[in-house]
Amino acid sequence: CEDFNQFKQSDMEEVAICTDIEVSANADIEKILATIYHRLENFLSPAIPFYSLKEMLDFGFNLEQIFNGPALKHGFVKDEDIDAADYKTSIHISDIIQILMDIEGIKAVKDIQLSKYFCGLVTNDGENWCLPISPNHATYFNQQKSKIVFYKDLIPYNANKDEAIEHLNDLRAIDYRS
Repeated sequence: CEDFNQFKQSDMEEVAICTDIEVSANADIEKILATIYHRLENFLSPAIPFYSLKEMLDFGFNLEQIFNGPALKHGFVKDEDIDAADYKTSIHISDIIQILMDIEGIKAVKDIQLSKYFCGLVTNDGENWCLPISPNHATYFNQQKSKIVFYKDLIPYNANKDEAIEHLNDLRAIDYRS
């Protein structure tokens, strides 16, 4: 029972990462790169998952809680998932480092920097601490503008991006829910 005056699409700010990452000697850098892309995508612009009635009951919700709100066509959503997908006001480098360090095979993250793009143009010189996000702007991870160099001991390696994208598509397919 609310009237909406106007709907407006959110502006998008693209976020890119530039970093050197030390990996273990036997690490598959294409799989690690795909995992980095996948986790940063989910961190910067998380999808809101839909759940079946059985899943919601298994989570401990009662019927009144489940059916509270508008009728949805593809299942039910949890309030905490909606809250997690809200606009970010800033992105802390420490959060990005934690995401990267949780990936198997990564030993260290060195020289990390975040950049922000709006309408294809860079809007900052790179942030080493905290990247501010403009009010009411959504964030999106841009892998094309990102540069990640892997090191095994002191030898630099560049991942095969085509192979990494194939692994990324597999990770996305696992996350997909009809």
